[in-house]
Amino acid sequence: MNMGSYARVLAEADPHAGQLDDEARRFEAVGAFAACVAHEFNNLLAAITGYAEMAAHEVDPQSATSDYIAEIIDAGTRALQVTEQISAFSRVRRDPARPFELIEAIVETLPTLHLSVTQGVRLRVELPDSPLVMAGSAVELRQILVNLCKNAGEALQGRGEASLVVEPVVLHAPRSVLLGQLQPGKYVRIAVTDSGPGIEAAHLSRIFEPFFTTKPGSGAGLGLSVVHSTVRSLMGAIDVRSTRGQGVCFELFFPLLNDDELPLTFSCELPGVPLGNGELVAIIDPVEASRARWEEKLAIVGYEPAAFETIGALKDWCHQTGSKPDVVLGDTRGDIDRPDEVMLIDTCWIHVREESSAASLAPTSRQLVLTKPVSPQNLAIALDCVLSSVALSNAAMPR
Repeated sequence: MNMGSYARVLAEADPHAGQLDDEARRFEAVGAFAACVAHEFNNLLAAITGYAEMAAHEVDPQSATSDYIAEIIDAGTRALQVTEQISAFSRVRRDPARPFELIEAIVETLPTLHLSVTQGVRLRVELPDSPLVMAGSAVELRQILVNLCKNAGEALQGRGEASLVVEPVVLHAPRSVLLGQLQPGKYVRIAVTDSGPGIEAAHLSRIFEPFFTTKPGSGAGLGLSVVHSTVRSLMGAIDVRSTRGQGVCFELFFPLLNDDELPLTFSCELPGVPLGNGELVAIIDPVEASRARWEEKLAIVGYEPAAFETIGALKDWCHQTGSKPDVVLGDTRGDIDRPDEVMLIDTCWIHVREESSAASLAPTSRQLVLTKPVSPQNLAIALDCVLSSVALSNAAMPR
C-alpha cells in the first residue's frame, strides 16, 4: 500500500462514516473545552504547589503542619497529571503523517512498557523479525502502547501476564471492528491482551468516551479516550474483545506501507564516514522514484545531485551548459556495459548493479562497481574513494 491509497482506505474503511464524523466533531468540541479547562487549572495548580513547596521550607519537617503540606503537594502533583491527560486528549495533530519503521520504535520503548505494567505482572512481547512501515508518528504510537500496557497491568492487579503482539496481516474480506469496518488490504496488527476480569458487555461501547471509567477513584477516564483519538489521527482502527472473567484484548490496525516509502535516516556524525563538499554527482537512472532516492542519499552525504533518465540526457546537459559532473552514478540496470559508451563522458563513474551482474564491469582507478542495496555510508565511502584516486592521479601528472 502506498501513501496515495492510504487515505482512500480510510475513506472506505467505514460504511457509517457520517456517524463517525459526528462523533469526531463531538470529540473535537469536548477537546477544545478540555484544553481551556486544563490551561486554567494548570495555572491554579502551579500556584498551589509552588506556594506549598515554599511553605514546606518554612516549617519544622517533623511537625504535623509539614505532613499536611506534603499532602497538598502530593494532591497537586496528581491533579497536574490529570490536566496533562486532558491536554493530551485535546491535542490535535498538526504535522502530516510520515512513514516510520514501527518495530524499531517499539523496541526503543520496551523498557518504558515493562515499567508501565504494575509490579508482579510480566509483559510478554512478540515482534516480527522483518521491519514494518506505517504512517504517523513514533511518539504517538509509544503513547498508545504505554496507555494500553498500563491498563493491562492494572487489570491484572499485580499478578499474571500481559502480552504485546505485533504482526502483519492481510484481510481478504471486510472486517467489522468495534468502531467501524476495515476494508481488504495489508495492515499491521498490534494486540495488547490481559487475563484480568475483563470488561462488561454493557461498558464496551462506552470505554472510549471521555471521562468514562470502570475504575472509580483510580483514574480520570481519559486514557482510552486519548488512545482512541490518537489511533484515529494515525488513520487506524480499534477492535476490543472481552469476556467477563477471561480478560480483554485490544487490537489496533494500521495500513501497512511499502518499505521504499520509509524516509532515509543517516547520521553525518558517524566516525569514519567521509562526507562530500558539494561536488556535483550526476545520476543516471531510468526510474523516476529511484532517481529521487539517489538524490536524497547524495544530499545527506554532502554532494550536489543532478538526475538524468539516460546517458544521452546527461551528454546533452554537458554540451548545453559546458559543465561536467565530478562523478557519474549509473544505476542503469545493465543498459550501459560497453567501456566505450561508459567513457563517453570523461569523468569518474560508480556503477550500481544487482549482485548477479556486478562482475560485468571491472573496477579501475576511474570507476567502481557497487552491488545493491547501497547504504548512504557505502555510497559516501565509494565517492570519496574515486575522487581521492583522481586527485592522486592528477597530482602525479607532470606539469
